[in-house]
Amino acid sequence: MSLRLLACCAALALVSCAVFNTGSPPPPSGGGQLKPTCSDVETEACIAESVTVSARDLGMDSVEYAALDRRPVPVRCILREAGIIEACHVLDPRGESLDESLEALLQRRRYEPATYHHKPVLVPYTFLISFTPPGNEAARTAAVRLEVFKGLLTRLRRVAPDAGVEARPLICVGVGDDVADPPRSDLDALARAGAQVEPASSCWGLMQTVGGAAPFGSIVVREVRFERPDVAEVRAELGVSGQTPDYLLLRASRLGGRWLIEELPTTAPDAGVR
Repeated sequence: MSLRLLACCAALALVSCAVFNTGSPPPPSGGGQLKPTCSDVETEACIAESVTVSARDLGMDSVEYAALDRRPVPVRCILREAGIIEACHVLDPRGESLDESLEALLQRRRYEPATYHHKPVLVPYTFLISFTPPGNEAARTAAVRLEVFKGLLTRLRRVAPDAGVEARPLICVGVGDDVADPPRSDLDALARAGAQVEPASSCWGLMQTVGGAAPFGSIVVREVRFERPDVAEVRAELGVSGQTPDYLLLRASRLGGRWLIEELPTTAPDAGVR
């Protein structure tokens, strides 16, 4: 029991770990950070940090990178007392070559060590690696995501008529399964469309201020996955304060210079996780 308590306390201390630069890239800031959750200490299942990699990080050309299975990859490592990352192991293998590249990339990172009672300790440290979309796919993803935001914003206005025709209820928007903030360009475009939007990271304080005085909504675009260059499958979540959120499975199809968004039937409560 004492070992489990030590592991949990030390893992919680990771939230305040500061990275110092020794030639390897620092971890992402802001919405990219995930807080450790140590409810399952027995299996050391704490996600300590989210990391995004690109083709350049992996030493791949654009063709190799585009062919990758780019679902997020959990990698379990050890953070040593000296701040060194070692003993990394990919928990969802994607092939020997890619697995070795990911492990080597993480083991070049350096951290301030976690401490317990002011002494450095060894702790498990689990990364969640996401892949940056290739350049052309990134532009398509951004276009689809924005159309989904706009479409769900219109739907949300119909779902929450109490706000009145002229009212602009607060809408919290996020992207990804870790609900990070959308790009600034998305927020600006939604504001120009007449929406009172706030990024996910700032919504908690605003909701505390608003409380029950006015309804608020939430839109999260969880994943955009291209089946073909002109067709994508989208997982999204739509919510209104005081109600159970809707988990949506959508299809985006290119129609000329725009994207047509349609809802697909689904019985999955998590909107299409297979």
